[in-house]
Amino acid sequence: MSTDERPPREPPPRESPKGAPARADQPTILGNLNASPPPQDPLAETQPTVPGGPKASDLLTTDAKLPSSLRNTQATMIQGDAPQKFSRTQATHLHVDGEQKPGEADGTHRGEVWGDFRLGDLLGRGGMGAVYRGIQVSLDRPVAVKVLPPHLGENENFRSRFQLEAKAVAKLNSPHIIQVYGAGVHQGQHYFAMEYVEGEDLAHKLRGGYRPSYAQSLALITQAARGLAAAGELGIIHRDIKPGNMMVTSKSLLKLMDFGLVKLASEDHSMTLSGTIMGTVTYFSPEQGRGERCDQRTDIYALGVVFYELLAGKLPFIGGDATSIIYQHIHAEPKPPKEIDPNVPEAYQAVALKCMQKRAEDRYQTAAQLLSDLQRLEAGAAPAIAMQDPSALRHGATVMKSPPFASERRRNWIIGGLVAAIAVVVAAVAIPFGRNPGDADRPHLSQVTVPHPSVASPPTTPQAPRYAVSDGKTLLESGKLDEAKQVADAALRIDPTDPQWLALAEAIDAKHGESLLASAKEAFAKGDYDTAGTQAASASVLLHDSAELKKFEDQLAAVEGTRKQRKRSIAEAENLLGAGDFAKAEELLTRLDTEQPNDPVVTAALVHSRTARTNAETVANAAREEVDRGNQALERNDLDSALLAFTSAKQFDPRNVAANDGLTKVNAIRQEISDLRKKLDTALEARDLATAEKHLAELRKKAPGSSALVLAESALAGSRLAEEEKKRQAQEADAKLSQESKKLLERIDDPKQDVAALEREVGAFTATVPAGRPERVLLERRL
Repeated sequence: MSTDERPPREPPPRESPKGAPARADQPTILGNLNASPPPQDPLAETQPTVPGGPKASDLLTTDAKLPSSLRNTQATMIQGDAPQKFSRTQATHLHVDGEQKPGEADGTHRGEVWGDFRLGDLLGRGGMGAVYRGIQVSLDRPVAVKVLPPHLGENENFRSRFQLEAKAVAKLNSPHIIQVYGAGVHQGQHYFAMEYVEGEDLAHKLRGGYRPSYAQSLALITQAARGLAAAGELGIIHRDIKPGNMMVTSKSLLKLMDFGLVKLASEDHSMTLSGTIMGTVTYFSPEQGRGERCDQRTDIYALGVVFYELLAGKLPFIGGDATSIIYQHIHAEPKPPKEIDPNVPEAYQAVALKCMQKRAEDRYQTAAQLLSDLQRLEAGAAPAIAMQDPSALRHGATVMKSPPFASERRRNWIIGGLVAAIAVVVAAVAIPFGRNPGDADRPHLSQVTVPHPSVASPPTTPQAPRYAVSDGKTLLESGKLDEAKQVADAALRIDPTDPQWLALAEAIDAKHGESLLASAKEAFAKGDYDTAGTQAASASVLLHDSAELKKFEDQLAAVEGTRKQRKRSIAEAENLLGAGDFAKAEELLTRLDTEQPNDPVVTAALVHSRTARTNAETVANAAREEVDRGNQALERNDLDSALLAFTSAKQFDPRNVAANDGLTKVNAIRQEISDLRKKLDTALEARDLATAEKHLAELRKKAPGSSALVLAESALAGSRLAEEEKKRQAQEADAKLSQESKKLLERIDDPKQDVAALEREVGAFTATVPAGRPERVLLERRL
């Protein structure tokens, strides 16, 4: 079948699972996923991109003279790094404003001239600045002007990154990258002007139902690869390759845009803080998900995801939240595009899956290499590099370098970024920000922005395991290794020194090891020595001094040589480090160091492991301290402080049992308080102040000093005041009624009064007086 057209069939749906957005093109915000940024956080203005929300292509000018051909136009996305005190991915959400005039209250700069550029309509605004349509005065050509807000310009980190974006892109000379024409500072505000492109971003086209043919998909990806190759020649890494950052003109020319997360290969690491996760989770590389340093292979992975999406008509990984998507990028194999669309050319699939290898060293190493294979596809030839890797063609597609049970040990996958992210944690603990001096030793929730590992660390007050050792043994004996390991892990997080649970954990590891060794032997018998070696390396961590394993390793070495097996063992140690299993990693590395001393790779890995273990202990201690604070707050019924402390502990250690229990207690008490408050409100509505006072007394016992109590007391006080005011008004009305009645009685006793007129007045008055009132009865009798 020709690659120019797809077969006549319904395209696969692009929807996400129930509960997930229609398109998971959202940035990740790790850490406290529900917390709002603090007031001091300049990123508080940013919002996640949402399906149906405004995109660059939707930002239409308000100028009535603009031709309709320009109504789908480029407005560079506004993104950027967070300062070092923050570790959040920047979201993009541009807002469309109406007609803007100079000096309007919303702060736009329409009509102003900055250097050689006259600013026009505001195209979009985000947390990292605003983009204006403009004109370069000297050349009379349209431009887009990106402006850094003054409050961010005061921050050196933001200012440096903004300048880096402008300078980096200005160095690039490619028809497939948005060009930068100039930069400057106007009255303290930093800006740069760039190419103004008519077109529509690829994400918007896809959401509108655009389904390119295979040949069109190849053409788009080839153009993007040309742009990346040009950037790669200068050591520039984009780090946020996605359809939303690919502008497609009416002539199908593709241009990469939004280099707000740009990084130079030689960049000072301090500018891109260790552990800071940047990018869009749907297109994350595994190393981005782990918070590790990125290079051009990160962009290659993301471009592979885009190619996959164009070929298959759907994303390789979707989920209900950012965490699940990142986990899949790190561990899960994508379904081959041909299983979704059998007509996808096999060679195209091979290139896409080569880009998406989990290990960066298994991908194309440069964009130039990728471009070479893409150009071969355009010429009708087979890709040279992708075809050299049979794993990119086989069923299941990607090379999975991790052994089967390594993923089990990585259930707490977030720890993979711990060593990089620990700088953020240490800075958060050490640097008070927006708090009182007395709180300097307590990390603010907003500063703990990367979820941290579950590190075995007993709470101050020992908690009882939720399962008995016998439960774990039963699971183990029935062959349910995964469940048995979960039970043992949960118990050892409470008390890592319990001998019975430790013995059970060793038995589970031994079973895993035996299973791995059996798999290794099976692969060896089939001649699959690579798989056999990988399985054996994993088994060696679990079986220790197994004679059977040693014999098998000797067999494998006889076939392959010890060098290759040693390389596999080092790779397994790296996997263990990534999974946070520092003890097993050190054990394996120590054995390798003993076998061959002074190996620089092994020595460096040992240092890495020991440092990571120390850092993990620091995180565990921080979590334990937060749990202690939470328990102390609970004892004095300070629910607000308890909630803050337990939530903070969960940020350090998401699976901390004591923190989970504390949050459960807090939420239970909060529910009781909520119920009491509802009863109190009901009593107040019924004006039953006695019952309301009773409920308030219960609330004082449950939550003294809480905000709920303050509000309840205020409500009751308000009701009391209302009742008193009502009584006062009633008394005044009674006094007035009595006075008017007295005057009428005096007139009745006056023989000179006009009886008919007096009768009318008395009748009108008594009509306003309730029946049975003494004043009314007396008047009617006297009359």
